[in-house]
Amino acid sequence: MATTPYETLPASYATRSNAAANQSASRPAAVYIFRVIVLRLALPAIVVSVWGLPGATNAQDANPRAAFPDGVPRPVASEIDAMALLVRGMTQHRLGNSDRALEALRNALLISPGEPAIASVLASVYEDIADLPTAEYYARLALDSGSSAAYAIQLARILDSQGRQADARTLLLGVRASKDSLAVDAALGSIGKTNHAALEAGIGNAGSDASLVRRYLARDSVAQAIPLARRLVDEDPRIEAHWQDYITALLRSGDAERAAEIAREATSLFPGSVDLHIAWARAVGLGGSDAENDRAAVLDRLVALASYVDAIDHARLIAYASLITTDVQQADSLAMVAVDLDAKNVVARSVLASIRARSGRRDEADEHLRHTTATDPYEWDVAVVLGTALHTLGYTDRARAAVEAALQCPYPAIRESARSLIGG
Repeated sequence: MATTPYETLPASYATRSNAAANQSASRPAAVYIFRVIVLRLALPAIVVSVWGLPGATNAQDANPRAAFPDGVPRPVASEIDAMALLVRGMTQHRLGNSDRALEALRNALLISPGEPAIASVLASVYEDIADLPTAEYYARLALDSGSSAAYAIQLARILDSQGRQADARTLLLGVRASKDSLAVDAALGSIGKTNHAALEAGIGNAGSDASLVRRYLARDSVAQAIPLARRLVDEDPRIEAHWQDYITALLRSGDAERAAEIAREATSLFPGSVDLHIAWARAVGLGGSDAENDRAAVLDRLVALASYVDAIDHARLIAYASLITTDVQQADSLAMVAVDLDAKNVVARSVLASIRARSGRRDEADEHLRHTTATDPYEWDVAVVLGTALHTLGYTDRARAAVEAALQCPYPAIRESARSLIGG
């Protein structure tokens, strides 16, 4: 078997966090999803992988389209791979191996984009490690693609955990008439009863502490998150997620300089981490380093790492490189590469829309904007770039909406840029 690019990286790349994998009690969504997967996906995959395709007696008979009776769905190789990864991800989740579960499930979703069962299990894993914004993203994906009340209830629970009770109630009331009303009514009755105190009482346990850091971040309690995140890094620097949480807290507090220092140290320990390199790039881009050679070093690292990862992560790395470079031509080239690899990359699309709009190429700018969805509310730098494109093209209301979160960010330069775009 050929050596993969990952295997050529230092061994420290393989170190991953299993912290904060506090498994939840059985939930209606989890039960429903497990049944769906076993009955609809897992059993056919296991039968095929263990005994081969039904009726296959030789290589010619092993054709998947010839092996099933008429009217029976015929799984193709990619679907079988997705099923196997889904089962593996669920198993690792139940064993408490969150990182392995996420790896398997993300790969399954790449094979079967939009599959609600996969997206919902991903949401459950992220919820259990208290990464609630990411859990919300996948829960919404599951609800958009699936029709079960369990998906709506799962998303409402995640919204509730973030203190967004009104949003949770609105969601459930909106689906009440068309879905399982009894289950939805029960979920409505539980909103607002999330017990954060029980979690906070567990301070001192690494798993509880890591979960608490992420809940603090989800509630914008950055001042509480920073010292706890710093202690977790000091106590066990082998866990990548601790570094990521610490850097995130620092960035949200407005201390980009310290975030850049910590990110530089973290990437030396985890040279293959895409997320840590992106965090470093964001810190430098937000003003965490005045030295041009530091910016150049980050750019070099992003481009170098991109050659070792899959297309989606390659696009993410190159897109952030395009965001922080001060060379417009380089930004254009890098962003084009990112879009070729991932047409939905918001960062790259925003960069290209801004460049095209400022150079008078309106049709091209509009085309990039057409593929641009809402930005992460904490990616204030991306929001300003997108807002610039919208403002330049005369989309005043859309520009205002794009930079609204940036008006409250802790970085004066970003705030001033945002204000200039809305005339405030």
